[in-house]
Amino acid sequence: MRRRCYLFGPYRLDPVARTVLRDNKPVALAPKAVETLAVLVENRGQVVAKDTLLSRVWAGTFVGDGSLMRNISDLRRVLAHDRQPDYIDTIPRRGYRFNADVREVEYALEPHRRSIAVLPLRTVGGSARDRTVGDAVVEAVVTKLSSVRECAVQSAAAIRRHPGDDPVAIGRELQVEFVLDGSLRRNASKARVSVRLLPTSGGAPLWAETLEEGCRDLFAFEDSISDELAGAAALVLTSAERKLLARRYTENVAAYQAYLKGRLYWARRSEEGLHRALDQFRRAIDIDPDYALAHSALASSYALMPMLAPVASATFMPRAKAAAVRALEIDDTLIEARSVLAFVKWHYDWDWRGAERELRRILKFEPEDAVSHVWYALLLAERGESTKAMAQARRAQALDPASGSIRANVATVLYSCGRFGETVEEARNALAADPGSLRAHHMLGLALEQQGWMDEAVAALETAVTISRGTHPAVLGALGHAYACSGQRGAADKVLRTLAALPAEVTGASEAVVRLALGSPADALRSLRRACDSREFYLIMLGVDRRLDPLRGLAGFRGVLERVGLAG
Repeated sequence: MRRRCYLFGPYRLDPVARTVLRDNKPVALAPKAVETLAVLVENRGQVVAKDTLLSRVWAGTFVGDGSLMRNISDLRRVLAHDRQPDYIDTIPRRGYRFNADVREVEYALEPHRRSIAVLPLRTVGGSARDRTVGDAVVEAVVTKLSSVRECAVQSAAAIRRHPGDDPVAIGRELQVEFVLDGSLRRNASKARVSVRLLPTSGGAPLWAETLEEGCRDLFAFEDSISDELAGAAALVLTSAERKLLARRYTENVAAYQAYLKGRLYWARRSEEGLHRALDQFRRAIDIDPDYALAHSALASSYALMPMLAPVASATFMPRAKAAAVRALEIDDTLIEARSVLAFVKWHYDWDWRGAERELRRILKFEPEDAVSHVWYALLLAERGESTKAMAQARRAQALDPASGSIRANVATVLYSCGRFGETVEEARNALAADPGSLRAHHMLGLALEQQGWMDEAVAALETAVTISRGTHPAVLGALGHAYACSGQRGAADKVLRTLAALPAEVTGASEAVVRLALGSPADALRSLRRACDSREFYLIMLGVDRRLDPLRGLAGFRGVLERVGLAG
């Protein structure tokens, strides 16, 4: 396989890899800016109309002239180096023209896609703060390696490490070719990181070194160490991939630091963690408005908020969509942003077919993305397609077997498919990996209730309510339903009063399951209609929620299903 690139002055443009090199060193440009340059270079000497540039670079997406003007400005700024000529002319009221002698060359590509697992750094005699520093280093390494399309990167951060763990065995379990393994030792002024790059096929390390850095400035330390580790991993990549690795999404240190902090908070998958993550991602964007990764992470945080907090979908889902669209305007390769658009179509627009198309498109180009597989599994399960859902769920689990979040989502798929015994087992496995998982406790309680283990179900759901600080509507509704079904009507009524104190636009579906268990189907239907008006997050479960079976023969319930797109 061969690829064409263009040479002009000291620059080398690769339009497929979307990279620009100056004297063989990477130039910091957003992917959309590189695409704009590619269109101009391919039509060099000719005037390219603004409409043509917009349709070529932002095909299928509505953007204004402002995005194009920012790209042209960025290109002129970057290409104006060492008194080089102004390569781009503005032709008033018409468009732009690229003026330079350009030479086309071709080079061969290696087709093999490498796979690497970045294991968590072991902290030697360290504190919780040291573990946080180690996590930030690993997150930075994964982020840098993930920008390489030809490199499949897995983070095994969810694995609980113990002395004597075999990193090669972990790599084989994750089905990767290489493992980046290391340890961190830190004191007040310095930190030492010992690292090895190991082939899982066996044999000596490909690279091993001890790195020592001053750590009074933690960001500088994290950035320096992560650059070294990413560079080590690049030893197994092709030369073309190394050029991609060098691309940065921002050159602003403060924006990058805020983004990394946000990712650490985001990974907690809690209401508090998401609020803190949102603050950091917004700060990164305030510093660098064109920071695509920060926009994408902001979109993901907005999308997850209604799942983890008593907040209205109508408030956060449109924000998630807007942030995802902005991220894709800057870089349309960001899988996370595309996944958020699918998530919004599914959970808020109730556009089931549109969401499925988005997820299938993502998996076509990123078949090893575990999160997309498990999301697709959930969508299929909620539509009643159990066999297909289980295949997707097991694929997600095989891709990321150490992830407690993936296991909790697989438990949700199993519950939606009516496999309650397996749900209990998978939820407990998820809790072994992450004892604080709200979703795992929630699914455990629901599945135990369906099996008739009411005392155990109530205990699991009470734990979930405690974890959520008593404000999560779906968990409160589940506990109220379990109370009512076990004869504790007074406790169920108390749950209803608690729900009544929360915003009305987040409690309709939860009140419905409690009122139904208390013998009031008409009240339950009224609550569900109110939930539809608010487009509540958990309505996507209506088609498979066994607690609602007493309503399924009623015309009113069918009307609710039709509104959510689940009646067919």
